[in-house]
Amino acid sequence: RHGMRSSFQTLKPGTVTLAEILKGRGFHTAAVIASYPLHSIFGLNQGFDLYDEKFSTPLALNGDIDLGPPAPNPSSARPPNGDRKAMAFFLLDLARGEACRSDAAVSDRAIRWLRQERREPFFLWIHYFGVHEKPTGFSGLANIGKEQAIQLAAYDGDVFNVDHQIGRVLDTIDELGLVKNSVVVLH
Repeated sequence: RHGMRSSFQTLKPGTVTLAEILKGRGFHTAAVIASYPLHSIFGLNQGFDLYDEKFSTPLALNGDIDLGPPAPNPSSARPPNGDRKAMAFFLLDLARGEACRSDAAVSDRAIRWLRQERREPFFLWIHYFGVHEKPTGFSGLANIGKEQAIQLAAYDGDVFNVDHQIGRVLDTIDELGLVKNSVVVLH
């Protein structure tokens, strides 16, 4: 019902989020976000008491990776609505800057919130970026096989790492005695 189908869109004003519903029912709400496609500038922070999106790393870790041409005009602080080409440039500019953080840093922040900041009842959304594709610099149809091979070779390790990080959070929930009254949804 929210109408969002891609990272080329922003949440429509007036859309009611799960966080808003739960906050309205007395829940303490928090989100720990791993990468720029879920940045608050897209409206996804609605209803959260904490929306932690402190990114420190560009998406392309190798400075030689070409993410495409820079935007013809400098990006504003807000994403353009309705113009896919302008949005593509806007997203590329975000990817070149502080675009993501490690899954370990996400778990560290979520665990710190659970231990030191949470009030009950609570809703905590944790977003990991580990298993998402990351550019390698082999773009274009001529290099698609090489790009796919690199992405596939990294996938199992990325899944193992994010599984480990989720395990750290689940261990903390158990250690804090929250497991009996918690619902954990993995998506």
